[in-house]
Amino acid sequence: MNSELIQLYDDFGFIEKYKNIATRHITNRDSRLKKSDKKRVLEIFEKMGYKAKYDNKERFYKVRIIESKYDFYFHIDIKYGLFELLIGVIDANSKKHLIGGGVAGIYDDILVAKQINEERMPLPSIGSYEDLESILKESLSLYEDFKKEVLKLKP
Repeated sequence: MNSELIQLYDDFGFIEKYKNIATRHITNRDSRLKKSDKKRVLEIFEKMGYKAKYDNKERFYKVRIIESKYDFYFHIDIKYGLFELLIGVIDANSKKHLIGGGVAGIYDDILVAKQINEERMPLPSIGSYEDLESILKESLSLYEDFKKEVLKLKP
């Protein structure tokens, strides 16, 4: 991971924000929401002001927002109560992937690049739709901060 990209994530406090999400949202394995209702998850997105779709092929929920010349994405995968978040940006014209990926992986990559010896964060988990709403709110805030920083860096 290059220094410009690390700076982008540092500028909006990515490490602290993701660490907060991952440590605050831990549900006992036996209490996790094993299977989510697609309609209910999409309703939660809508309630928060986002138009999401479920991708049957990839089996995740996705939000796409085109702003300026960028196609920003926010994808979540909810399996067995585990919450995996992917954020990034694609050039809207060339369709070239510019920045992003799995948030847990980005977190690990930054720690390695900065030579920070810290344990990996477990994937956040949910036990109810109320948990899902809470983690979505925090994750969408992280996504919005990411968008703002990308637009500052690459107007």
